[in-house]
Amino acid sequence: MFEAETVYTLEECRKAAWAVWLHSKKTMAFFICLVFMLVVGILSISFGSYDTGSKILLLTGIYILMLFVLIERQIRYGFKTNRIIRNSKVHFDFYDEYFDVISESGNSHIEYNQLYRLMETKENFYPMISCNNMFIVRKADCSRELIDFLHKIA
Repeated sequence: MFEAETVYTLEECRKAAWAVWLHSKKTMAFFICLVFMLVVGILSISFGSYDTGSKILLLTGIYILMLFVLIERQIRYGFKTNRIIRNSKVHFDFYDEYFDVISESGNSHIEYNQLYRLMETKENFYPMISCNNMFIVRKADCSRELIDFLHKIA
């Protein structure tokens, strides 16, 4: 058995939300559209249509900024309104076939084959129970053995 514990802070929830968003298939389509818009803007300028090219580049920049602001706002709002996870301490017990989640709001027993996905970033693991719902396991709070164990599961 391996153990870990995570406090669900706004920063940890922000990292989780961005990680999921950046690894989604919809994000790839978004980036392709952005690259296309940037290429069209640059080509327009290089072929002498400075006005059209600069407008396309300006709109692309505004689009990126608006998307960032909207995602950040949604993350903060979700954290603020979810009293169950906000600043709660969550304890994880990892076993060979399943893991248990113990928190102030309740307990869960989840078998690894029920996971939607086990996502890993540089700082965290995210055992995902659906495409938008996950647990946060900070690598800094994990033993080397637990990290190796989670790598085998993923």
